[in-house]
Amino acid sequence: MSVERERANPIGEGNSIAVADGNPLAASLVHHVLLWLFVTFFVGHLYLSVLDDIEEHRDEFVSMISGDKYEPAEEEAAADAPSEAASQ
Repeated sequence: MSVERERANPIGEGNSIAVADGNPLAASLVHHVLLWLFVTFFVGHLYLSVLDDIEEHRDEFVSMISGDKYEPAEEEAAADAPSEAASQ
């Protein structure tokens, strides 16, 4: 005598999270797509952060890694700032 047991859904009946609906291939595909979206976002964000740090000379990305931010002396900051006479 064979008694078939009903397989319990751990997510719950009718839950929208059950994308795969018991299909491991669909679950793998969803996982793979989400993984590549995350990797693409991470690499793009890293590239743009380094590019901004290089172009703007603010050393924000380097300070995240080293924990120390280079602050130029007042003379250097004044020399880098555009003079008011040149703008008139």
